[in-house]
Amino acid sequence: MSCVLLEPRKTKNISLGYYPARDYEACVEFGEARKKKPVVLTTYYLPTLAEHLLKLYGSICVTESYIYKETSFRLQPLGKNSVCKLTYDKKYFNFKLNELNYLLAIITVIENQLPRYSIAKNDVIFYATNVLGSDKYVQIRHEASTFVLYDVLYDELKTIM
Repeated sequence: MSCVLLEPRKTKNISLGYYPARDYEACVEFGEARKKKPVVLTTYYLPTLAEHLLKLYGSICVTESYIYKETSFRLQPLGKNSVCKLTYDKKYFNFKLNELNYLLAIITVIENQLPRYSIAKNDVIFYATNVLGSDKYVQIRHEASTFVLYDVLYDELKTIM
């Protein structure tokens, strides 16, 4: 539902959205145009990423090694072209230094937005159920959460029907 491009060629992105296959859980997705399987972080791992990102960036700048590992989540520096690697559930996403720097600049915004998505989860489920059962535009309820762009959600839902 919300997407930030990480580099000018528009092949890498960070998306915030709901995952119907995960009971409409709000997640953050790190994707690349040439990869079919993005890294999808839940609300649990986003603060972990934010906490260790600055430490990793600092270690890369002074050419030291910093590796963070927790269950299937891993953050580590790499060699020449790709500066660091984010791994989760056997999927990975490589960052270059400028992409990592940009992520550091916007990570707080992403961290603040994700809980708002979680708050709106029930409204999204209600709206999605109504849209998927209708053949015309569905108006939002007056009391629905304002954290969701329902017109964008409507368009996305119609593309899967």
